[in-house]
Amino acid sequence: MKSTQILSALENVSEVIKQYQIQNFGEVTVSEAQRHLQKQQSVREATSHVLWMNESAKLFVENNSLNKAQRWLSFGQGVAWNQGLSSIDDFRHANMPSGVLFAK
Repeated sequence: MKSTQILSALENVSEVIKQYQIQNFGEVTVSEAQRHLQKQQSVREATSHVLWMNESAKLFVENNSLNKAQRWLSFGQGVAWNQGLSSIDDFRHANMPSGVLFAK
């Protein structure tokens, strides 16, 4: 993926998660996970952490660490998919190069 495409996909996931948080919690929260405190995060903590990761991933793109940015994007997409916020096809379209048609 090109840097512009990664940034666009990160923004897409962030918007989906922000809408979910507003609908379910009444506000948007962004936070780094407290991994040392517990193995499983609540949905609110997980989605807040994805928003934090997406902001951090934008810095990876700026520093040309595209592989790391893509890994973090994939994690965020996985959380959004797990919560039923987007489909795999939605992410395929977001991740495809411009002008490429998706064929099943």
